[in-house]
Amino acid sequence: MLDQAVGAYEAALSVFSFADTPSFWAGVQNNLGNALQTQGERAAGQKSIWLLNRAVVAYEGALEVYTQADMPINWAMTLSNLGVTLKTQGQRTNGEAGVALLDRAIVAFEAALNVRTREEMPVDWATTQNNLGNAFLTQGERKGGREGIALLGRAALAFEAALTVRTRDSMPVYWATTQNNLGLVLKTQGERILDEAGVLLLERAIAAFEAALEVRTRLAMPTDWASTQNNLGIVLQVQGARTNGEDGISLLDRAIAAYEAALEVRNQATMPADWATTQSNLGNALLRRSAGTNGGEEIALLDRAVAAYEAALEVRTLDEMPSDWAMTQNNLGAAIQSRGERIGGDEGIILLNRAITTFEAALRVYTRPSMPANWAMTRENIGLAFEIMANFALQQDAARHLLNAEAALADALMVYTPDEMGYFHAKCSAALDRVRKKLKAMS
Repeated sequence: MLDQAVGAYEAALSVFSFADTPSFWAGVQNNLGNALQTQGERAAGQKSIWLLNRAVVAYEGALEVYTQADMPINWAMTLSNLGVTLKTQGQRTNGEAGVALLDRAIVAFEAALNVRTREEMPVDWATTQNNLGNAFLTQGERKGGREGIALLGRAALAFEAALTVRTRDSMPVYWATTQNNLGLVLKTQGERILDEAGVLLLERAIAAFEAALEVRTRLAMPTDWASTQNNLGIVLQVQGARTNGEDGISLLDRAIAAYEAALEVRNQATMPADWATTQSNLGNALLRRSAGTNGGEEIALLDRAVAAYEAALEVRTLDEMPSDWAMTQNNLGAAIQSRGERIGGDEGIILLNRAITTFEAALRVYTRPSMPANWAMTRENIGLAFEIMANFALQQDAARHLLNAEAALADALMVYTPDEMGYFHAKCSAALDRVRKKLKAMS
């Protein structure tokens, strides 16, 4: 249907010209942009980029006629459409090119708000505020430090503004969407702020996601329900990791339940990428939950974590999703390492060797030139696995394992500098000192 629509609009443009019928021509350009934008959002890879670029060209063509002075409402509408397309491009484009696209989207949304005011066009104003919030959210997620926090703050303000119009009573579906978006901002802010203020942000994120689930029910909106359950699981997991004792365990159990709920809808056959994401998240929660237990319960949780990561890797392949594949390999290695450490003996050594092999697989993507921090993290994980393995090995093997651990930890410290990565430098330095003391004691 969309292919037919694009063909029809392009056929119309071969009849109606900018010179003879400018208003009609601009309307067709805007409609063509809408069709291409929808196609681009549904496509992947280079085809998506090509379609979205064509949509941008169509909208920019329409804006040659739709000016703020002469046709302000059409101008604002087309700017908003352009902003949505640029936002999608920016979200799918890495590096500085993606940042530049998101900056252009923000400019487009903010310009549209000069016409789409709350007083004159409240519904369109709220829609544009929501879109602006999404652009700020993506920018804030990509940037660190104070700049990232400031961008996330602007995203939260935009979503909160939208919610003054998008109320549950008058616009329940849009209200739930914006609540979910607000939850994402608050989650990201809470993850970055480690004091009590961060805890409060995470609590607000939980409340926003739970509010969204009042409308996004499994029966009425199963896909959105599953997405929000996954988001809720993430924030509960972060909160649980920061909370000691039984309260922390309870939060992690709630996170696991949320992920498992999402997997009732997100299945491998129909939603493979989302299914793999939630499987990976579930593995993370199970791995974290295992730290608060011991004995048979701990082993069972670690086994479930391994199974979740291995499931995710059925979709997250090296060829199709290299970054996600490497991240999941690294997490799988951590789960296998924990299991090997708990079991010990010959079986533990087998598991630790398997963990090291898994970490080394991740290094096929996590190279020092392209991803130095991830490379260092994985080299550190390898070093720690060798150190643990030395505890279970015969003396001659233990010395060899400790030498391997020393080399891997020293590698990590080439990236973990005290000025830029102080926490990781201190932790890895302590591990390296510990390994060298063990080597000295054996000599």
